[in-house]
Amino acid sequence: NFNLMLILFVDLSIPFTCVKLYNELVIAGHSSGHIRIYSIDERRVVAEVMAHVKFITAIDISLDTGLVMYI
Repeated sequence: NFNLMLILFVDLSIPFTCVKLYNELVIAGHSSGHIRIYSIDERRVVAEVMAHVKFITAIDISLDTGLVMYI
């Protein structure tokens, strides 16, 4: 179950507002304005960006290039 797996290693102290899967990565937009990239295999954050001052409301990923777009 993906939801259970996500809870096992995602920091739930900062609520996430949107989530996308890309290969073995979980890309999550958070209410803090952060985008965090979690490795499913390593069960840890592998990248973090302060993208906005407030909520990330949507994330999409180009399957061709891996480019992450957000608003």
